[in-house]
Amino acid sequence: RYCERPVVVPADDGESRGLLAQLLSREAHALDRYLAARTPGDAWDAASFFRSRALRLTPAELDALREGMEALLSPLRAADAPGAPADARPVHVLSFGFPLPLEEP
Repeated sequence: RYCERPVVVPADDGESRGLLAQLLSREAHALDRYLAARTPGDAWDAASFFRSRALRLTPAELDALREGMEALLSPLRAADAPGAPADARPVHVLSFGFPLPLEEP
């Protein structure tokens, strides 16, 4: 059973960053299991997605992106919500945004 885990990355807390690395490893394992398994059908294959995109943002813009994603996801039913349609399945949505190191010229 999936449980939502909002995580805040602390500035200099090595122990918390280690825990975050473990959580991300579990998420990667879940994706590996999905990719190795038989898919649940053509409609699910067509609807499933992976998106990776590099942006150049300010901290305020990154925060606004996070808030916008939360606003987009918040009206959707939780994976364990009662009364879901018969063809609904739990769907895993994972997102993260973090600054990349600047490359030196």
